Amino acid sequence: MKASDKGDIKKPLILIADDDDWCLDVLVKMLDKLGYDVCSVHDGRKAIETYKSQKNKIDLVILDMQMPYDGEKTYKKLREINKKVKIILISGYTKDYKLAPLLEGGNCSFLTKPFTMNSLKMNVSDMFK
Repeated sequence: MKASDKGDIKKPLILIADDDDWCLDVLVKMLDKLGYDVCSVHDGRKAIETYKSQKNKIDLVILDMQMPYDGEKTYKKLREINKKVKIILISGYTKDYKLAPLLEGGNCSFLTKPFTMNSLKMNVSDMFK
């Protein structure tokens, strides 16, 4: 079988951290429908543990800004592990965060909840350019 056969193509793996079960479930389904493999956790500490153990497999991290061990702390710890980790920050409370310093680090973007399938698709695909 050739490496170019459809079954041999590695789908990007996305780690999602969100403490809201409903949001997490919807996001997992959306990303699955877009053709990505997904690993999900419910808080920032678990996201850090998972990233540490699978950093060579994880292609992108999506972090909710408001969760136990919040998105900003998690972002900073992930950057300590890998300065070039690709991160999408998500939140429904954009006014509460000073996002500019996080976004200036590169390989990072922000999506306001709720977002559409199309905006998610565009944001994720931009991270892989």
